Amino acid sequence: MQGTFFYKDLTLYPGVLPAYLNGPTGDLWKNLHNRGQLAVTMAKSQVGVKTGALRNSIHMRHLGNFTGQYLWIGSMKNYALMHHEGTKPHMIFPKEHEYLRFRAGSRIIYTRQVRHPGTKPNRYLSDQLKVFGDIATIRAGVSNGRGSNQVF
Repeated sequence: MQGTFFYKDLTLYPGVLPAYLNGPTGDLWKNLHNRGQLAVTMAKSQVGVKTGALRNSIHMRHLGNFTGQYLWIGSMKNYALMHHEGTKPHMIFPKEHEYLRFRAGSRIIYTRQVRHPGTKPNRYLSDQLKVFGDIATIRAGVSNGRGSNQVF
């Protein structure tokens, strides 16, 4: 039977297997961590760059406990979701002053409102799920041959 293993005289000590699977010294942890780092690098290369603040804020947290491992990849910037999901056309009004002030070429413009045309989504995070496509079949860093471009 493919995928079925039988062992004689196998002893599993309480806590050892979960520690190996979910601890930072195990192969699964190392593989998942490496894939997470790759996803962060790829997201940073795909995200739009005006000042670089959003790109520089993308990071990963890798946590694990007896229930499993968890990766959080993202940004805490308040506009990160708008960049990822896009925005509809909308009006912009001043919050603290009477006028909005911005530069258009060499001119400085003062106005009470601006009609923003909206933005297209840039799925710089969810596009990287392909890195984790065969994560369920990882065994000591070897994939199942389906390729790493499949999203689960």
